[in-house]
Amino acid sequence: MTRTVRIGTAALLLAFASALAVLPAVASIGRRSAGEFSQAARPLLVSRGDGTKSAAAEAASLEAISADAGRVVFSSTPLGGDASGGLYLRDIRRHTTIRLGDRGGDAALSADGSFLVLGGEGIFVRRLPSGQQRRVAPPRSGQPSLSADGRVLAFTSSSGGLTVRGEDQVFVRDFRSGGLAQVSRASGASGRLADGESNHPAISADGRFVAFVSHARNLAGRPEEGYVSAVYLRDLVTDRTVMVSPRGMLASAPSISADGNRVVFAALDSVYMFDRRSGDVTSISAGGRYTPDLGPSISADGRYVAYRAGLPEAGIKRLAIADLRSRKTARVAKVGLPEAGSGPIALSADGRFVAFDTHTEGLVGPGKNYRESGRVYRVRNPLFRSRR
Repeated sequence: MTRTVRIGTAALLLAFASALAVLPAVASIGRRSAGEFSQAARPLLVSRGDGTKSAAAEAASLEAISADAGRVVFSSTPLGGDASGGLYLRDIRRHTTIRLGDRGGDAALSADGSFLVLGGEGIFVRRLPSGQQRRVAPPRSGQPSLSADGRVLAFTSSSGGLTVRGEDQVFVRDFRSGGLAQVSRASGASGRLADGESNHPAISADGRFVAFVSHARNLAGRPEEGYVSAVYLRDLVTDRTVMVSPRGMLASAPSISADGNRVVFAALDSVYMFDRRSGDVTSISAGGRYTPDLGPSISADGRYVAYRAGLPEAGIKRLAIADLRSRKTARVAKVGLPEAGSGPIALSADGRFVAFDTHTEGLVGPGKNYRESGRVYRVRNPLFRSRR
């Protein structure tokens, strides 16, 4: 089970080339640049020990953030007096860093940062800071996504006790009712189960909608031909499943707004947004400036979208944030050497901050081995406007 959809084989590149030839037309958001680099957006180092002057952790990766981005979970090599590396929680306001356990698997935080969900060899929910935890999903489960109040958990599992075919499928567990249901299925309470692998769930803050990726051919409309990687949206109240990525597009890595109205996802050429109310699909990063890494992130209100932009052939990668209301885009931080790539990115719920990890020499220091020098940062969104 993997945390990301990685595309690197010749077969998949050929599939992408074929898919691009048959993509349907989609709308494109016109954008006005807010500047090549925002000087106001100075990255704050997150992956470090206690205090504000402690040494930076090495080989750090972003794992999860709280809704306000005040708490950040990252994994890294040893910090301070630790004998081994592990999973750490950084409280930015208190300038404290605590070790949560061994690194590995997937992680998610509740909105207030009081509950940590760990996936990998099963899924566990841990109360912070007490450390009390319980198992909520069987082995071979991961990729947790938690509703804002922590009541509903979406996750991926290939456990024989949950799946018939023994491949990853998407499920939800309601901790209040105790219910467990498969999400990756066609419309209806007993709709057809997905006939292909499904993964990467993203649940809305209210716990009603789940976006996910599936390679199945039987979830919506006529069967797909060739290699399939589509993004779907399941309404847990009406039991309706719809394909949100255009037919023929190879899509991945969905992120969902708080009310489930907007879903953003990655494709080879751009980041796209699906609007549930209108049914429209819009290109956010058209113009050949998108570099497909690990997917975009959308704010709770659906206004801001963070993603990676650049010209791969020139070795340029930057963290970009789009304001869908003002139609402005700001490139706010250089986020990766071309050979190193970059890890996940995550917007705070209000869109004020974005957290990311990077191997960029300008941030981790000259002469560092990029495979060992990843660090996690939080940066302010220069386009953010407070509601008045």
